[in-house]
Amino acid sequence: MSRSQRGSTSKDKECSKDKGEVWNCEMCKKEFRDANSRILECERCEGHYCVKCIKLADDAYDMLTTRKDFHWYCGGCVSKVLQCIQIEKEVDKKTDRIYDKSGLQN
Repeated sequence: MSRSQRGSTSKDKECSKDKGEVWNCEMCKKEFRDANSRILECERCEGHYCVKCIKLADDAYDMLTTRKDFHWYCGGCVSKVLQCIQIEKEVDKKTDRIYDKSGLQN
C-alpha cells in the first residue's frame, strides 16, 4: 500500500477485497480484512498499525488518509526519516557550494 493508499480510502484495499488480503497490526497482531479498517501503513517500512494501538484520534486518521501531502511513519521509522531529510539538506547545501565555486549553474 503506497502513501496515497494507506487508509480507508485505499485503492489497494478496494482491489484487495476480492483477493482476500489481510493486514496485521504490528503492535497488537490483530488481523484486519475489511477495506474500511482504520489502519495506517508506515511509508518507510510498510508496516501496518491500527489506530487503537497508535492512539490516533478519528479526526487525525481522517486527515492522514484524505490528504496526499501528509505523511505518516511508525515510531521505529520516524527518526530514520528525519535523519535522511537532514542528510539530504546537507548534501543540497554542499552541492550548491560546489556549483557556486565552479561557476556552473545548478
